[in-house]
Amino acid sequence: MDMDRVRERILQAEVVLAVISGENAHVMYHLGVADAAGKKVLLLLADGEQHPPALASFACVRYDLSWRLSESSDALKDALHYLLTSVRIIRLRRPVAFPFERLSAPITELLPDRPEERGLPRLPSTLKRIEVRNFQCVRSAGVDSLPPDAPWILITGDNGDGKTSILQAVAIGLHGTEGAERMLKDNSFARIGTELREGGQVVVRNLVRQDRHWSMTDHLGGEVTSCVNLLAYGPSRLDISSEETKEADENGPVHSLLHQKGSLRNIELWLKMRRLAAGGDDRGHRDEQSGLRALRVKEILLELMPGVTNMELVGSEFAYTERGFEVRANSLSSGQYSLLAMVGDLLIRLYEAQPDVTDPKELQGIVLIDELDVHLHPRRQRELPGQLSSIFPKVQFVATTHSPIPILGAPPGSVFLRVVRDAESGTRLERLEIEIGNLLPNSVLYSPLFGMDTLRARQNIRLADVRTEDSYDEILRNKAVDEALQRFAQAGGMFPEEFLEPEE
Repeated sequence: MDMDRVRERILQAEVVLAVISGENAHVMYHLGVADAAGKKVLLLLADGEQHPPALASFACVRYDLSWRLSESSDALKDALHYLLTSVRIIRLRRPVAFPFERLSAPITELLPDRPEERGLPRLPSTLKRIEVRNFQCVRSAGVDSLPPDAPWILITGDNGDGKTSILQAVAIGLHGTEGAERMLKDNSFARIGTELREGGQVVVRNLVRQDRHWSMTDHLGGEVTSCVNLLAYGPSRLDISSEETKEADENGPVHSLLHQKGSLRNIELWLKMRRLAAGGDDRGHRDEQSGLRALRVKEILLELMPGVTNMELVGSEFAYTERGFEVRANSLSSGQYSLLAMVGDLLIRLYEAQPDVTDPKELQGIVLIDELDVHLHPRRQRELPGQLSSIFPKVQFVATTHSPIPILGAPPGSVFLRVVRDAESGTRLERLEIEIGNLLPNSVLYSPLFGMDTLRARQNIRLADVRTEDSYDEILRNKAVDEALQRFAQAGGMFPEEFLEPEE
């Protein structure tokens, strides 16, 4: 097989097995291709051979030259299962080799590069693969090999490129066809495939149409149920239901995203009911869990609404103290109100789905959010991803955004996708390997995530006048120095001779 063909197969593969015995130059080259392409790699090394120095920090599987695949297929299966559901490439703190036949039993001990050891939580449910065909503006788009420890998947793209369509397809692919009949009726040849890691297992869901009916099947064609604990929110997040239970029946967990409208569950009414339950009924029965939940929910809402320092029930309504003024919910700023509505709905639904949980940090799920930045000040855009992941460490968030600021606030391990659309190939979904830890907003805007070719203000006439300082405070300091020098020159002042070099 020629070099180009091997390279093409590597780029198509989800996992690469590399036999590094003999330090074959071709193998080393293709191993570099696999690593650069972000592929998951398992190294195989024959017993008795030296570990190549260049790969000394990588784990390998030792095998006997007389080994047969059928004799150790279970061990290989276990190794690949771990690799496919964990790290991208196995790296150890020190070189470690272990017998192939012992691989299946102690693998989690022998491979210490686990998410939690890198400061990342092990998420109970995460997206592994997305594939969308013939759905709305999307002809064919997808991404696979998503890492299992990504707290956020952030999606960028221009207006009309298909970000919302991709997010809606994910919602349908995980939740099923309930509430999506109209959308699928207009896309009779649609195909949506998802892979999800749930409880350590990979669950495949394929949307298929048979006899004019849509159904969800696994990779073998068997029926599958909806993803547990999936929530989805469209960009309109300013409508809260006037009744707590009404919208639970009318609007499902993905209704807001699929229909771009719909009332969210009423967190104020929910809190009132929890307060009543905690206070006890006529017979003195008290629900302590309800009281603990209500207390934690109030703490979360105040944490997420900066400037709101208090939230108390006054008479039959909640009063909020916002920057020293007492207001009702409908008088809060749009940014505050949208967070109250969305996070309130999220808490109600996750608590209902997980009735034994009291601490929000134990709530599990996947949450889709269209236009995360809407209504929010840039400071809040930057803070929100980290805050939500801190409050809900067992929830994966998948969100679209038009702003670079949420990108800067993305927690470690986050994944960045870009939606691109053109007349020839339609909508595509690309994963971008960008290290955002040391970037500023202008760098993010110039990056492939947004692809801007200039940040020059429309009012700028002369390019030489563009300020290139890193902060506005620095601009003000430099401007003050310039003005002082101009005043000095206009006053006929001479530059101090001690700062001048003497003439030779």
